[in-house]
Amino acid sequence: MHQVTIIKSINPDRVCKTYSQTEQGLKKSVIANINEGEAITVDVPDAAKMMKVLKSVTERNDLVLCAGIWHNSEVGQKFDVVSESALCGIIGGQIGSVQGGVVEHNGRRVSARLKRGIDNSCWMLLDADNPDGIPDEWARMTIAERLELWEPFVKGITKCERIELRGSSARVVRDGEDAGNATHAWIRVSDPEKIAVLRSYIRVQMVLQGASFTFKKMSQIEAGKVVGNEARSVFDLAVFDTGRLVFCAKPEVNAEGYRVEDADIRLFNEGAGALDLSWVELPNAREMEDLRNITGVKMSVKRDNNSIVTYSEGELTGDTEVEVKGIVQPLSA
Repeated sequence: MHQVTIIKSINPDRVCKTYSQTEQGLKKSVIANINEGEAITVDVPDAAKMMKVLKSVTERNDLVLCAGIWHNSEVGQKFDVVSESALCGIIGGQIGSVQGGVVEHNGRRVSARLKRGIDNSCWMLLDADNPDGIPDEWARMTIAERLELWEPFVKGITKCERIELRGSSARVVRDGEDAGNATHAWIRVSDPEKIAVLRSYIRVQMVLQGASFTFKKMSQIEAGKVVGNEARSVFDLAVFDTGRLVFCAKPEVNAEGYRVEDADIRLFNEGAGALDLSWVELPNAREMEDLRNITGVKMSVKRDNNSIVTYSEGELTGDTEVEVKGIVQPLSA
């Protein structure tokens, strides 16, 4: 499972963050998805090869990386990536049940980005996100310092081999100022099938061991209204999801007084190997009860075939807002 997938975006024709000057300051425009693209599976057996892959992706404006392996894909062989609805139109089937993985149809190799058709790679991203509400001292932490915060409950994470680089936002720098620290780190794990277990484990332990903060979800409809609370930590757990796209293309800046730095790709703990996940288990009932006493959220986690399913009470309310096709409404509506 040492492969990753590189996708060249066709629609849209670029996937980089774009920065422009406005009266209010620097404005960032973000691409959130790919409607149509061309993918290729590449073999990444070691850090040296991964660094080459990262260099190629971060120097282009139309490439994204996925730490996932499509079913029926082959190393070095390209396939088209389309939306689920487009795939249904091509091969037949219904949304929600159409075949995942790469499908041969009339001589064309085609797929959609469906979790049921993708396996995790052994390569895993640690994204040093700084959302609203993160303590200032944590926001200033380097990758190494954030890993130290997690080491008490993710044993060995400071010692395994890792590749650090600046994410695209960290590469945009005001003239006269120094470039920022790395914001992305790639590590290998001993068992890719345990990444989902690790996510559930960290989600609980980061709260129990004082490595979390409360992220307040603000309303897009009513200014200043809080519509939800969520526990977060110094790395974004959302990127652990199977099939998640990593947007790290070279940003474009159309603003005077700013420049784009390189990704500054570096290797740490060379030769130390992968993070051992043999010890990781799902949270137990006592830990879930302790979580509920701290956060008020009642959570349970169980296995469902090859998936980890989380049930949660207390994170969503009728005021929680949902955006569908650009329209935002409260859940109650």
